Amino acid sequence: MKFLFIFILILINEVCFTQAGYAKTYQLKLNDNSGINYYPNYISSLIIDSNIIYSFIKATDTSLDKSNSTGFARFLLDGNLISYESIISKDTFHYFYPEEILTFDHETYYTSINIKAGLDGLLKYNYKNKESQVFPFKNTICDTCYFRFQSMSKGPHGELIVAHAINIPTVQDPTFTKVQITKLDTNGHIYWTKVFGEEPVYYEVNSCYSTYIDEEGNYYFGLAWDNDGGTYKNYVYKLDTAGNVLSKYSSLPKWNHAEIYDIIEGPDKSFYLSTNYNKNIGNTILSNRIQTLVVKLNPDLTFNKSLKIGRSDLSKIPVDRILISNEEDGIIGIFNNYYNFYYPRFDSTGAFIDSVRSGSRKATLTKINLKGDSLWTRSYTVRQSEVYHWHDNERSEIFDIKALSDKSGYIMGGLSFRYNAFEKLNEAPYVPLLIRVDNDGCIIPDCNKVSKLEDESSINEFFRVYPNPLQDRLIIQHEVDKSLQYSIIDMNGKVMARYISNEYGENSIIITHDWPSGSYSIIANDLKGNVSNKVVVKQ
Repeated sequence: MKFLFIFILILINEVCFTQAGYAKTYQLKLNDNSGINYYPNYISSLIIDSNIIYSFIKATDTSLDKSNSTGFARFLLDGNLISYESIISKDTFHYFYPEEILTFDHETYYTSINIKAGLDGLLKYNYKNKESQVFPFKNTICDTCYFRFQSMSKGPHGELIVAHAINIPTVQDPTFTKVQITKLDTNGHIYWTKVFGEEPVYYEVNSCYSTYIDEEGNYYFGLAWDNDGGTYKNYVYKLDTAGNVLSKYSSLPKWNHAEIYDIIEGPDKSFYLSTNYNKNIGNTILSNRIQTLVVKLNPDLTFNKSLKIGRSDLSKIPVDRILISNEEDGIIGIFNNYYNFYYPRFDSTGAFIDSVRSGSRKATLTKINLKGDSLWTRSYTVRQSEVYHWHDNERSEIFDIKALSDKSGYIMGGLSFRYNAFEKLNEAPYVPLLIRVDNDGCIIPDCNKVSKLEDESSINEFFRVYPNPLQDRLIIQHEVDKSLQYSIIDMNGKVMARYISNEYGENSIIITHDWPSGSYSIIANDLKGNVSNKVVVKQ
């Protein structure tokens, strides 16, 4: 009976562990293994197969002849890094800035890369034999004009479609662009190339950030035609396998919809577009982008409805990726939220301490239901020490999200930047970031459940922590709709970390691997003097 009790305890502990999420960062080594790679590296795209996460890395490696490069990484679902390789250029090509990740067999992977200014290509990489090939693309209208990748998708017959913005100079506007769609096979053979887009009227440009291929092999892409100052319109084209237009959705001019960042298909064969609404209140991008939206189209590409997603006061920040939720009851979206913080600065002229406003970004995940009601929003920032100045910047961003195959949650990939990482810990400041959450966006188990207030003193429970005891990470979830200053202090009174949180559901992931074992007090206080305090133990 005693052994059965111990086994049950171990099983309960293991279940609790597997239900928890994580936010992990990675110190990559230089390709020649000579030491830590201190230069910027981050996850640009990821894909999940069985129990493995595959990812292309935007890499910078000074041990290579061409330091700006592309890397390939594999992770277990628990976030542990299995392997990382730099993809070495075998010729004059410069493999840089990978975007997207596609595969047909989970052995050979495809991404778009920048070769040099004005020239992009398709990178084909086999992670088992480390073989790589590059197939360049060209601007089919103007050989000497620039060429920029925007989106790519794979089809059911081993084909790829790739969208590029191509420069087609006009007398009125030398920077005018249209959209070039290319269909090719996995060996770089191009079947056809088509160019789409409206003609310029007043400095409008055409752009395409989204492509999609359905199970029947029909091709879709979203095109925006706008000038950031008065003209806004978007389209969704449906093409057959030969590139002929089968149907087309056009937004009404009065809607002022512009860029389409993502296209997904719902269980009912409807389509959802991640886009934005513009109000034309000024002649700049920042003043016009008012609200990010999800637009629902019927299966025949006719308009159904539009739903708000993201934050209306952060209009220039797009919802880059959307997914039908694992429960099929809503839409999941990711964006990189902008937030403000204040730091003190001594004014020697007036001999006083001033408060200076600064800002940064934090990785953000949000969910709406199919009626457009906001269900929750959670953000994630990896932190390290004290944020007192603009250069103490701690920011986290995500660029891709995929659902776990068992529908238990999501994996997100991106970057973490901690300015003080090199100075204080001799670590790379700009590193890959991998985040795993459950279906409620929780890293902390049951983070969505509201604690019952047992007595009056519980009102000041501003936050929750996980795990306790801790080892290399401490996660603090902000639980109130107001700004709080957090201070983490050891038993000798030393401040280990200090920062400000101001959004409900914000997760701060504090790096603690260099902290001594012992007890630490977490103190959160607001402007009115209300204080919440918790004690955690570092093993």
